[in-house]
Amino acid sequence: PMNSIIGMSEILLREDLENETRESVMQIHSAGQGLLGIINDILDISKLDSGKMELNCGPYYTHSLLQDVYHIIEVQARKKGLDFTMNASSDIPHQLHGDVTRIRGILINILNNAVKYTPEGSITFNIRVIDITDSVALMEYTISDTGIGIKESAIEPLFDSFARFDRKKNANIEGTGLGLNITKQLVELMGGNINVESTVGK
Repeated sequence: PMNSIIGMSEILLREDLENETRESVMQIHSAGQGLLGIINDILDISKLDSGKMELNCGPYYTHSLLQDVYHIIEVQARKKGLDFTMNASSDIPHQLHGDVTRIRGILINILNNAVKYTPEGSITFNIRVIDITDSVALMEYTISDTGIGIKESAIEPLFDSFARFDRKKNANIEGTGLGLNITKQLVELMGGNINVESTVGK
């Protein structure tokens, strides 16, 4: 049903609507996407907790993945007046094997957080190969920003379910608090790890 609401609102937005009507349809579309994101987060956390989450692995083109991520985040960053830079090392394999949908989702989730918590300045996304053999490429994705930062004691709980740091200060920022918990579990399911380094105000 939620996909139907989003789909119908997208169809309506293609029509020649009066400004007030268009604004209302855009609000329906935005709210629908937000609710769908919450539903998907809850479904994912349920699957992960029950051990029923399965990766859908296959070959994917790294350039296509990174361009998808870049274009999605660049739009969000530009809306806030932020500079967004992506640097990919030249030795990244043209094609890799993995669950590209999950990898894309993980990168977008973390980059979206960088956009959310960066009121001004820039976000930088670096991608490099740490090690490569005939069958395995160990990739490193680093996201840094000039955002508000968090205190050291808040880093570990950041990956807990429904965790949101400094709720009063960040009450205007949307989110369920499930994103980073799901992200961490998915990264570890793929045999990777995720780390945070932060300083308040930096």
